[in-house]
Amino acid sequence: MQDNNYLIELDRVSVRKRGQLILSELSLEMSQGLTALLGRNGAGKTTLMRMLAGVQKPTSGSIKTSSGQLYNSSRVLNTHLSVMGWVPQGPGYPGGMRVDRLVEYAAWLKRVPARARHDAALSALEACNAAELSTRTIKSLSGGERQRVILASAVVGDPQFLLLDEPTTGLDPAQRESYLAMLKRLSQTTTVLYSSHLVDDVVRTASRVLVLDRGRISADLAGADLEVPADQLGDTLRQAVILSMDRNAAGSV
Repeated sequence: MQDNNYLIELDRVSVRKRGQLILSELSLEMSQGLTALLGRNGAGKTTLMRMLAGVQKPTSGSIKTSSGQLYNSSRVLNTHLSVMGWVPQGPGYPGGMRVDRLVEYAAWLKRVPARARHDAALSALEACNAAELSTRTIKSLSGGERQRVILASAVVGDPQFLLLDEPTTGLDPAQRESYLAMLKRLSQTTTVLYSSHLVDDVVRTASRVLVLDRGRISADLAGADLEVPADQLGDTLRQAVILSMDRNAAGSV
């Protein structure tokens, strides 16, 4: 994969749904590497993912990417979508569809030329250790196999930006290990943001960790902050999430 340093900048972004504030004055910059997003349920992680995926317009604030101001025009939004791979939480796919056809369809969505789609699909499956699944149907796959295929559909066409919402949910330890190794490899050339509840996964893979608390970033760790023993880092991250849960509980009394 080529070097894809895709830049993203959020400037005082807020999102309201049915009168409730989900993201509040959020400012954030991201670039190449593996950024992990932690936080309690309801902290706003999925809303942030949907907004960066181009399907949830912010109520206020702006999002600037390497493609331009994200929600200013359909042209910029379409360009962003064509260079992005997205794995939403619990995605549904047609069970009777063949694996290679699914990944080719994803390549079509990303504007990969028709003559190159088949080879691009096979290359993505190979990169995700799923080449042997190419002629299987989606419904015949195990959970771990399905996750690898879904990742292949996200990385086909060499995206510059990857969004993954709880990508290791439902995987056994060996499957998780393999999946996270793939993400770490992909992040060497791509801007990757993934959300997780599993602190141990984050400790082993992320080059940056964000903790989201009631729509705001309550912790932002990178560089030297992450260069500590794994057990110490894990305790720090767990405590950051627990504190956000305690603050939320206190605020709801």
